[in-house]
Amino acid sequence: MTPRSRRAAQQPTRRRSTVLTSALALTAAVTLSGCQGTSPLQTQKDYEPSDGVSATVGPVKLRNILVVSGKATGPGTLVAWADNPSTAPVTLTFTAGQNKPINLLVPAGGTASLSGQPDRLAALSSVTNPPGGLTPITISTGSAGSVPVEVPVLYPYENSPYRTLAPAGYTPAPKPAASTAPAVES
Repeated sequence: MTPRSRRAAQQPTRRRSTVLTSALALTAAVTLSGCQGTSPLQTQKDYEPSDGVSATVGPVKLRNILVVSGKATGPGTLVAWADNPSTAPVTLTFTAGQNKPINLLVPAGGTASLSGQPDRLAALSSVTNPPGGLTPITISTGSAGSVPVEVPVLYPYENSPYRTLAPAGYTPAPKPAASTAPAVES
C-alpha cells in the first residue's frame, strides 16, 4: 500500500472519530444544561437568613425574632427588628405567656428594634421553654389584629453574638475544671 492510499484509508476513520467526539460533547452540553433548566433557583426560595424567625403584622415586617435565655422558666430577652413601610406609625405589642406585654413604636417609613442595644433590653421575666426550643410569642397591633409566632430560644454562649443580650441576672455555667489526674496510657 502506498503512503497516499494509506492516508486515504485513514481519513474516514479520523472523520468518524471527530464526528463522534463532537456528538458526545454536544449531547453532554445539552444534558447538563437541562439540569439547570429544571432546577429551581435557590435564591428565589424564601428562607430565614438569621437565627430568628420572620412575621408580618399589618404593614410591618418583622425579622430575626428570637429570645435569648440561659434556662427554661428563667428570664429572657426578646429580640426583634421591624420595618414599617406605611405612612403612619405603628405600635406593636409583644406578649409571651404571663410576661408583661412589651410595646415597640415603629415610625412611619422607618425601622425599630427590640434589644438593639445592650443597655435597653426587652426583658421577659420567664421563658417557657429551654434554649434550643421554641417559645410562643403573640405580636399584635390595634388595627391589624394579632399573629402568633413560635420563636427560637437561644443560649447566650460566651462567643455568641447574643452574649451581650443575656437577660439581667444571667450567670454563665462554670467552665469545667482542667483535670490534674495523670494521663493513663493504654
